[in-house]
Amino acid sequence: MKSSSQYFRASVISRKTLAAICLYGLLTMAWLMPIMTGGADAGAGNALRQIIYLTIFGTSLVAIQAFKHPLRIIRIPIGVLFALGFCWLSVTWSIDSDNSLRRLLLTTMVLLSIFMLVRITGYKLAVQIHLRLMLLLLGVSYAVVVIAPGLGVHQSNEATAEEIIGAWRGIFGHKNVAGPAMSIIILTTLFAPFRQRKWIALLTIVAATFFLYKTQSKTSASLVAVAASMGYLVGILRPKYSALSIVSFLGTIFALIAAAWLNWSVISSHFLQEDSLTGRGSIWIALTAFWQDHFWGTGFGAFWNISGYQPIVQYVSERSFVTGQASGHSGYLDLLVTIGPVGLILVLVGLGIAPLCQLLSDQSITARRRALLAGIILYALMANFTETSVFDRDHPVNVTLLMAVALVPVAGGSREPMPNPSPPQILTQRRFRTIAKRTSRSSTQSTAQREQGV
Repeated sequence: MKSSSQYFRASVISRKTLAAICLYGLLTMAWLMPIMTGGADAGAGNALRQIIYLTIFGTSLVAIQAFKHPLRIIRIPIGVLFALGFCWLSVTWSIDSDNSLRRLLLTTMVLLSIFMLVRITGYKLAVQIHLRLMLLLLGVSYAVVVIAPGLGVHQSNEATAEEIIGAWRGIFGHKNVAGPAMSIIILTTLFAPFRQRKWIALLTIVAATFFLYKTQSKTSASLVAVAASMGYLVGILRPKYSALSIVSFLGTIFALIAAAWLNWSVISSHFLQEDSLTGRGSIWIALTAFWQDHFWGTGFGAFWNISGYQPIVQYVSERSFVTGQASGHSGYLDLLVTIGPVGLILVLVGLGIAPLCQLLSDQSITARRRALLAGIILYALMANFTETSVFDRDHPVNVTLLMAVALVPVAGGSREPMPNPSPPQILTQRRFRTIAKRTSRSSTQSTAQREQGV
């Protein structure tokens, strides 16, 4: 018969394996979202995808034994919890509560699943799962471009903008997903936390960089260079100077905000123009005008692609291309017009400022891990200036950002996802072994003395 400790080890292994499978499935669903939905928007009403995410969420609950310990479900950073809670509060004033509830429910399931699964798998296994999946998708993407260019390359017969014709997309369905995917591969391989041969890492970075170049994603190419540099800087900073690092970090943020506020007229004259940034200026002008009239926003997920009344219509001409958009091409403006400035600040603190401050101050996190997590978080945050992904349901960049934030608390030192025996238990085991040895030795000596006496 197996002892209770053997049953406990078997349970831990099975739960960890179950969590790894769920995490792999969740990441696969997120990155292959465009082709799984036929180009539909993230979180669109696809019954199969919703069932899969619900299954992953339910399995995650089983893996963390949530039915015995229900509070484990919300064991997430307080900043993220407040941001999510405010999103649920915004449903009370939503102009389309049905869409708000459906989209927020998916966002919540994805977010909680990631945090639950990462706590069980631990840092190293979670990063390995993501990197191996991305390398598999990179290889498949090259094969699709070569074997089936009609699928792997944007064609002229598609209902897309002319400037992206010929851009590589691989298996990702769109260049705007392929670009971030290559960027994440570069960052993860560059700061990989486990041993690998240098020539393999170099070959991977070169392959991902070339594919990124062929996607014609100039924004992603620029951002990955900046994110890698800033991640390296965070990695080499000594945590013993954490107070100075945090003050400098927060000071830089406030200085940038103040500079933007003081020079808003100059910024708006460059970016809030109809022809700026491939037409994004027209969208941003309308969003800014809408928010000025609706301070608290329309409620989570209740602006684009909703039933009935379309808020954007009153701020653009009837024939404007803006009315056909699925997002505002700026995650921060989309949050501003849906959950207002309070919600936007809570999201930025929970997913940006708080985890970065922890990376700068936690001395138990190694330099490579700090560099990787900081690089991914900064990349995702910067990408949301020109694209929408933050808190956008199962968008792959949002999923990657959430995973990076979830990894911060478990990245310290060599801590494992499951706890080791507590110090009193270890002390008791050692004392038991010591007493057993002494008893055995004294028993042997007594037997020898008796034999000599005989």
